[in-house]
Amino acid sequence: MKITFWGTRGSVPSPGPKTVRYGGNTTCIELRTDENKLIVLDGGTGLRVFGDACLARKEKLDCSILLSHTHWDHICGFPFFVPAYIPGNAFTFKGPVHYEQSLKDVMVGHTQYAYFPVRVEDMAANIQYVDLKEGTFEEAGLKVVTRYLNHPVLCLGYRFESPRGKIFCFGTDTEPFYNVFGSEGDPDAENIAEDLNTRIVDFVRDADLCVWDGQYTPDEYKMKQGWGHTSTVQCMEMGIKANVKHFCYTHHDPNRTDDQLDKILEDSRQYLKERGSSMKIGAATEGVTIEL
Repeated sequence: MKITFWGTRGSVPSPGPKTVRYGGNTTCIELRTDENKLIVLDGGTGLRVFGDACLARKEKLDCSILLSHTHWDHICGFPFFVPAYIPGNAFTFKGPVHYEQSLKDVMVGHTQYAYFPVRVEDMAANIQYVDLKEGTFEEAGLKVVTRYLNHPVLCLGYRFESPRGKIFCFGTDTEPFYNVFGSEGDPDAENIAEDLNTRIVDFVRDADLCVWDGQYTPDEYKMKQGWGHTSTVQCMEMGIKANVKHFCYTHHDPNRTDDQLDKILEDSRQYLKERGSSMKIGAATEGVTIEL
């Protein structure tokens, strides 16, 4: 498998001289199988850049676009995805079901004339929609497992297993489950949270590469618990428990500069050294490809 980052930022695009190295586009990842079959993960503003790269290669596209969830920063690249306007291309959007709307309702709804001058119905590519829940299915020759994550809206993580035994996990817009009643609350809630967190550890277990939301530092997380994003230390502890080989932070905070990300990685490597862990740590970087 080859994993290429086209968008690594969280919440809102953040272009500028202080984010140029790690990138300012919101989430989009290209996954190529060993047979060169394509899967796209999330449709943030990085989807536009990915589409332009496909045009430059004159590549005809027929693939699935797997969405973690439908918050704006993960779907706002779709209207600017030029391959969707080209006859002969085909895309199947797959993602979690909203309790009031289907995935199609959401994707079609955000291209109404009130928001954008072109409707989905006017796009020339063949576009389909599939609602996903937790489960297992095959995509482009890979085994795909989905798991619900902890976010204010339904959000899915994805685990990909190749025929060669390589494992790639992707999870964004999530934080550890916790007892919402606090230390004085129902102890059963604490046990439930622990069980849910164990399910997530098992979900990423033995991953060759785990790309996961690491938006906050530990100090930032204390002020933003419940916002649906993870701290770097929480990421590392999960990776250690799950025997992850290479852990990669993504969904970088929009206010995070390149220099600050450098410092976060430096601190993370020191943390892992003190924990006696050999896990490799990195940060998702636009334009970079990781091969498994």
